[in-house]
Amino acid sequence: MFDGSYAVPDAKFLVSMIPSGFRFSDAVEKASKEYREAVARKTQYEAENADHATNVGIPHRNFPHCWRGENEQLYTTRALIDAEAKLKDAYLKAVEEGKAFPDSDEFYGPALKRHEEYLKALEAFELVVNKAANKYRSAILNEIDDLAIQAVRDADEAKAEYVEAEVAYRRAQAKLAGAVNRFAFAGSGGRIHSRNGIGMKGFGGPELWESHDGRITPELARALRLTANGSAVDIAIHPRYLVGGESVMKEK
Repeated sequence: MFDGSYAVPDAKFLVSMIPSGFRFSDAVEKASKEYREAVARKTQYEAENADHATNVGIPHRNFPHCWRGENEQLYTTRALIDAEAKLKDAYLKAVEEGKAFPDSDEFYGPALKRHEEYLKALEAFELVVNKAANKYRSAILNEIDDLAIQAVRDADEAKAEYVEAEVAYRRAQAKLAGAVNRFAFAGSGGRIHSRNGIGMKGFGGPELWESHDGRITPELARALRLTANGSAVDIAIHPRYLVGGESVMKEK
């Protein structure tokens, strides 16, 4: 169990950084589900009430209802901008029809009330999310020793698999290099007694090998330096083993 001798990261930061692959207990899975659901409810509320969020730059300097953001810029809500547009239309209609001017509170009031509700609700949602995050973090820390042991075992198992795969890779690599060597000898009628620099820096090695119906391309032959004298031009492999056949020799 975690003894608290180290500084514990902020709850939401910790749960956001949990790597995949752990096999958690039912208690942790339950806390995780509660946290995800709390975040989802907050996100859904924000999406459904986005018109009342303070995230819209004011349309003009004398806009009546706005708030200063962290960057010192003034912002308002889409609902308040809509309310102002409707109020302007109401004033225009009142002038045209010679009626009394509308009460601006009837237009701005509902939007201001919803904005206030939005801010209070958002604060409440955030508290619920933080509470769920703290519960989730506590559940993880209660099992942190077991999780560490679990990870060590997984790493040991992976290391064994890695070593086994590396050994197989080295064997296959040696088998491939040997086979290319034999092809260089047989395919050239004995003229190439070694690979003439296959695998040397600046040249492709046996890992480039790819045949087509028992033949290789002239490009591959040059990349592997399957040539009479190490040149990148004079292919020593017999045309019957090259894609393109006799036409390859005519190009030289």
